[in-house]
Order: sequence, then C-alpha cells, then structure tokens
Amino acid sequence: MAVATQGHADPNPYVIKKIKKSIKLRAYVDNAWQGNVQCIQANLRVAKDLGGAKFYVKAYFYDDKKNKIAEYRSPSQVSDDHHQYYSIPAILAPGKTHEAYFPIPAGIKKGARKWRQVLVVFGDAEYATAELYPNRGLKIAAFDFPEKKIVLGDTGSSSGKAVTFRYAAPRARSVNVAGDFNDWSGDPMTRDSRGTWTKTMDLAPGTYAYKFVVNGNKWVIDPNNPSRKMIRGSQNSIVTVE
Repeated sequence: MAVATQGHADPNPYVIKKIKKSIKLRAYVDNAWQGNVQCIQANLRVAKDLGGAKFYVKAYFYDDKKNKIAEYRSPSQVSDDHHQYYSIPAILAPGKTHEAYFPIPAGIKKGARKWRQVLVVFGDAEYATAELYPNRGLKIAAFDFPEKKIVLGDTGSSSGKAVTFRYAAPRARSVNVAGDFNDWSGDPMTRDSRGTWTKTMDLAPGTYAYKFVVNGNKWVIDPNNPSRKMIRGSQNSIVTVE
C-alpha cells in the first residue's frame, strides 16, 4: 500500500512501484564492498520533472513489535556478477523506473532482533510516498518514522479501519493475535478485569486469516466468529475489512 501526501493542490510525483528482496549482490556496506549481500530492492519512478528538487530515498526496518531496529538514510551502491553498478542518479527521468537497494543488516536477520517489515520512503521536503514490505494489510500510520507527517498529511489519516479482536480466557497467562496482517508473528492482547483479552489493529481493506495464541503455544480459532477457512490443512478464522 502506498500512501501519498495529502492536502496539496499538485499531485505527488513520487511513486514506489514495487518492493522485494533482491538476489544476492555485491554491495558497498560500512565503507567496503561485500559479496553475497541480500538487499531490499525498491523500484521507483517520478511522474513529472522535479525541476531540480532534492529528493531522498530512505529505508526503516522494524521488529515484530513495530520497533525501529535499523535504518538507511540513502540507498547503497551495488553491482552484479558482470560488474554492472547500480545507484540512484542525482536527476530522475520522468516515467523511468529506478532501482534503490538497501542491504539487510546481518544483526537483524534472525533472533530476537529479526526484522519483520521494512518501510521505504521516497520524497522531498513537501511531498513523500511510503510503502511497507511485506505489507500484510498493515497501516503505515502504525509505524513511527521522521517523514510520517509529510507522507500522511497533518491529519495522519489513511485508508485503513480499526478492527478489535476479543478472546475470553480468564486463566490464560498471555494471548496474542496472529494472522496475515502481522506475518503470523503475533501481537500481544490486553486482559481486562473479567479475563477478556482484546487487541485493536488498523487494517487495510481485504480478507485476513487469523488465530489466537494462548500462553505462547496453543493456537485456537475465534469461537465467536463463524467465518472460517481451511488453509493448508488447518482451520483459521477469517475477518474481512471493507
């Protein structure tokens, strides 16, 4: 999902066409060339001539709690096996796709600091566009980053909808909700005085499978939601956001 700046008369010229993991490349990291580096690749273009405006391309990595654990203030230079070098030019030709590469830091590939989402921001001081990878239906507004007001506008509004998940388990020590919307990593729910656990999430329009995770290891469907679907041999609850 790409979110463009709001409240401007002119259209936002910055477009993020696609974000994906690249093949392993040689990348310039920490003032040295390194081989077999996997990067986040963002395909970018501008819809019009920027007229000399200074633009930026940044990337922020987050863990499963949406904590920012790594960032790049600009893309890295990379090269392939044929020694073809790729970097963002200082002047972007309108309509042409440009590739930006951000090496995935070794320290966040696994373990407690493993990254779950990366947010790429493309813009300038007035306009900006941002997109998450993998998206999983999450709203950009749920993540903190310096350009957030430029991307979302002063109101911070976006196209998602608040969805509240509830599960009654008075004796449970913990309950998480896990699904397509958070890459099945699980977000902790809050227990009230009656033993009902709740979690409100902002989700983009779409249909999502989910389950509750009780005490860290027991996966259960939502007993109060009759909408269910078998996925790879396992029954899941289904929520649709319109």
